[in-house]
Amino acid sequence: MSCYCFLNNLIKGIPISDKYALVISARVHPGESNSSWMMLGLMQQLIGLDSDAEELRRRFFICLVPMLNPDGVILGNYRCSLSGRDMNRNYRRPRKEVFPTVWHIRQLVQSCKNACQDVIYCDLHGHSRQNNVFMYGCDPTYGQSRTPGLLQRGTYETSLYCLRERLLPYLLAKQVIWATKAPISNDVFVPGLM
Repeated sequence: MSCYCFLNNLIKGIPISDKYALVISARVHPGESNSSWMMLGLMQQLIGLDSDAEELRRRFFICLVPMLNPDGVILGNYRCSLSGRDMNRNYRRPRKEVFPTVWHIRQLVQSCKNACQDVIYCDLHGHSRQNNVFMYGCDPTYGQSRTPGLLQRGTYETSLYCLRERLLPYLLAKQVIWATKAPISNDVFVPGLM
């Protein structure tokens, strides 16, 4: 747990586990049924007896959330929840009464951050136009109003934002022998086609 006391001093929690946390969710968009198949394959692999699965279980505290939007799936929606809104666009500040599963997944990730060394959150999706498996890196500044000149191209801050969100896809692509080598681009996609 980390918090601030009345005098604004940071009280830093000490992780209770030497493991890293891995939180993986799927089906935030009901129409992306292929994400359920990816989750099923992942679950089967993780409970398997091969050495890679054993190593992952040994090193990571793993939380799987197979379906973030069951109401939307039951209703036959393609992108929206019961509220008629895209849950995937409401991670930054979700209202618990409107987006309860998004609110709870954020709480889960925060709990993992407090209890473990660090956390990786991965949300499985399907794509209507792209093939294969790829990763997006989330830009924490996307959609925020930016002060002109604050994050100018080529500055340290810009490089840090780009690197931080693209490092995991890059490292994964280096480890997976069947990964297609694709350049990291400057657009919203983080190709790391695998």
